[in-house]
Amino acid sequence: MLWKKERRFAEKETPKFRSFHAKNQIYLCKKFAETPDSIINEFHDMFSGISKLNKVVKIHLKDNYTPSVTAARKIPLALHDKMKAELNRMENMGVITKVEQPTEWISNIVVIDNPNKLRICIEPRLLNEAIKIPSYPIPSADRLMTNLQGSTVFSLFDATNGFWQ
Repeated sequence: MLWKKERRFAEKETPKFRSFHAKNQIYLCKKFAETPDSIINEFHDMFSGISKLNKVVKIHLKDNYTPSVTAARKIPLALHDKMKAELNRMENMGVITKVEQPTEWISNIVVIDNPNKLRICIEPRLLNEAIKIPSYPIPSADRLMTNLQGSTVFSLFDATNGFWQ
C-alpha cells in the first residue's frame, strides 16, 4: 500500500486466527511514513517506460475457425494526425509492429479521443470467438488465505496502459 493507514490489532488469539499467527496480536494494516510521491521519486526507474514479460504466449484456436478480415472503420479526419503520431509512438516503444504482408486476421482499430491523449485499441470480437479459452478457476478465499499464511509483504500492481495487454 502506498498510502497511510492506522495500526489495528486483535488483542485476543481466537481459534479462527490461530493458524495465521502464533502471537497474540495480528497485524492488520501497517502505517507507512512514505507518501506515493516519495516512493515514486525513490524508485523512479520502476515507474517509467514499459517493461516486457520474457515469455512467449501461444494462442490456440478452435478447430473449425474461419479467419476474418473486417473492413476498416472510418476515423474522423480531425484525428488522423494524432492517430498517426500515437501509432508511431507505440511502434517505437515496441508495443505494436507494422505488418506489410497479407495476414489471415485483421481487426478494426478503435480510436478513443480522451481529453489528455488519444487511446488506440483494436476490436477483436471475431478473433476472440475463435480462441480456445483456457480454464483458470479463481481460488476460493479459504485457499488464498492458506496460501498467504506466513506472508509478511504484499504488493499491488497496476499495469500502465493495461488495454495493450
